[in-house]
Amino acid sequence: MRIFLAFLLLFTFSVFAQKPRKYFINHKGEKTTKENAKYYRVVEKKNKIRHVKDYYLNGSIQMIAQFADRKLKKQNDTVKYYHLSGNLSCIGLCLNGKKQGLWKWYYLNGKISKTGNYYQNKATGTWQWWNMDGNLLNTINNADDLLLSQYSHPPVFPGGESEFFKFLKGIKYPDKAKNQGLFGIVYTCFYLNEKGIAEDFDIISHGTSEIDSSIINRLKEMLSRRRCSIMLLHVF
Repeated sequence: MRIFLAFLLLFTFSVFAQKPRKYFINHKGEKTTKENAKYYRVVEKKNKIRHVKDYYLNGSIQMIAQFADRKLKKQNDTVKYYHLSGNLSCIGLCLNGKKQGLWKWYYLNGKISKTGNYYQNKATGTWQWWNMDGNLLNTINNADDLLLSQYSHPPVFPGGESEFFKFLKGIKYPDKAKNQGLFGIVYTCFYLNEKGIAEDFDIISHGTSEIDSSIINRLKEMLSRRRCSIMLLHVF
């Protein structure tokens, strides 16, 4: 009897709790090399459900979700996305890979950014937007994908992405850090207001104090002299 029970427990464990898999992915969730990765993914299969956690390359959580299929295309149950800082960015329900019901988005400071409803992955119902102080900015009733697309545009640097990267090359590596052989990776963030002007600069993951200052000063210089051409996502 003891031998049988031991075998049964071992068999049950092997079926329902497989060893987690870890690999690198790009922004589309596709496998890639470490050099080209934006995130890394950890997948654990339990009772035919694949529990997935995506992480930023600095190790902080980016997404928590469950998938019903081996290709990880059909999210089920509650899905959570996180800012690089670790604060919740977005939460909502997916059924068979399609957004359903109420979804919520959050600013880095934890306050609500917007809410919206989905039915079978299509926008519907009431959508609302708030600013970072918690004041309601706008409400749209009877929303649909076409209506929202008319008001939702990503910010664009003057001259496009190529000009943005040219400008970033102007970041000067601090002499003190260079002379001492210091280096580090800095993760930073900021918000763009409705006028395309940057606000609330913050360092999420630090390099050295000199490197941090160099990055922030360059970004402030960039975005105090130039305005991004479009930023209408949260403000109407």
